[in-house]
Amino acid sequence: MRLALVALAGLASAASTLDPVRQALEENVACSIPCFEGLGAPIVCPASGVSNPTPKAKLSALQSCIQEACGIRVALCPASFAVAAPAPGDPVVNATGLAVPATSTSGVPCVFSNDCKFVLGSWFWHTDMTPARWNRVMGRNYPSFQTDYSIPFDNRTMLNAAPSFATPGGLYPDPVTLRDVQNAWDDNTTASAFITAYADQETSEGRGLDLITDEWLRYFATFLKKMNTDTGRKVYLRWCPEMEGNWMMYGPPYSSASYTAVWRRMYTIMKEIYPEIIIVWAPNYNWPTDVGGDIGHWPGPQYVDVIGSSLYWKGFGKNVDVDAAFIPNVLGNLYEYSTRYSKPFIITEGSGAFERDVPTTVDQVTIQRQFWGQILSSAFLDTYPNLQAAYIFDFAKMEEYFRDFKVSNEPVRSMFVGLVDALDAQGRMAWASPRSATATIAASISAAALETATATATAAVTAQVQADVVTQATTQRSTGFTTDILQMALFMGLMSLL
Repeated sequence: MRLALVALAGLASAASTLDPVRQALEENVACSIPCFEGLGAPIVCPASGVSNPTPKAKLSALQSCIQEACGIRVALCPASFAVAAPAPGDPVVNATGLAVPATSTSGVPCVFSNDCKFVLGSWFWHTDMTPARWNRVMGRNYPSFQTDYSIPFDNRTMLNAAPSFATPGGLYPDPVTLRDVQNAWDDNTTASAFITAYADQETSEGRGLDLITDEWLRYFATFLKKMNTDTGRKVYLRWCPEMEGNWMMYGPPYSSASYTAVWRRMYTIMKEIYPEIIIVWAPNYNWPTDVGGDIGHWPGPQYVDVIGSSLYWKGFGKNVDVDAAFIPNVLGNLYEYSTRYSKPFIITEGSGAFERDVPTTVDQVTIQRQFWGQILSSAFLDTYPNLQAAYIFDFAKMEEYFRDFKVSNEPVRSMFVGLVDALDAQGRMAWASPRSATATIAASISAAALETATATATAAVTAQVQADVVTQATTQRSTGFTTDILQMALFMGLMSLL
């Protein structure tokens, strides 16, 4: 495996006359030196406000020369200005010091795991399940969990956010524990937060997406950014999915043109406030032929980071074998968009349904084995190389029929864990890592709380020193001992906040 090289601007010494890109390449990839002959001026990446940027034609020629001379491809500027993305495993040299994302075998960015290994996430709701319990039950540190919000909200009743942007009469989110990412996610791992937002409120002021103002979008972007800074978790946003469904308030007869107008406004504001957030566009499966599907729902590739789809097998009044052609058939159109626009693809929610009190020719374990066994296989991932993640819909609920989608209960669980173990043994799965105790404490305490804890610790040290002066005025105290007291008091102050 070739070494992944990220050359930072700091590699160039202060006395060097070379620009950082050339310095990095010549020090680390000596075969590239001839390619700089005749280049003239240092490399200046194109960007807003930059004077005299290096023409893309020169960047492209330099990249081609290095590829021919060294057998590698390098990204010479940030991703938004890159001449061409490097192939998987190729060295990356970035003029700004920003890491260029790795790419999959199909060339799309790896946005769910650093090396494009498959991410299997979970979404459970209105149960006593928590991330930590899920990990214990399923025997793995799952790399991502999903939760949902009814929007717009002001969170006063759930997360104690100070601003109030809810429209009078609007519905607050149900107080479901999993929605409180900062305080209720108890897994103590690096698992990411996958947030689904449903514009499903109706008031005297309007309904659905009509209630989404720019002001509230700025609030929501700040809210999600704080989620990341408080916890260290990577955050994804699935905005108003299954938009072609008449079961959604923003679905038909709400026009696709109105939907995409709000989407573009949302995407622009989100990226201005929280540039790192990954935004997922996700219709229902079989789009655009499904229900009220309309190609007008597509907002344009510049407004989409990831393409996703819901995916369910339902018998609609009977329990029968999963049709082997079902998944490829219903994902075909959406995956084609992923290929056309070089976007990562994910299954945003899915499972096989076992229906109660209906004619049955196959049991629940078989339905889930046929559904998940197709997805959790190297053959499937090789066929769909843009597919980077799937989220288990671990629910049991009443729809047209009572449907059990769960994989966390026996006897389905043992079968499902076996599928996961088999794929993991082939090196295809990504998992979350445990957080250190220090990182956990730091992530769980706000800046204000930390300031309070520090003040408390300082006061404790001051009191201790004063007492020492009175009782042991002639005793010399070492700086080290005073430092030990400060560290102990600070630690006690921090622990009192947990």
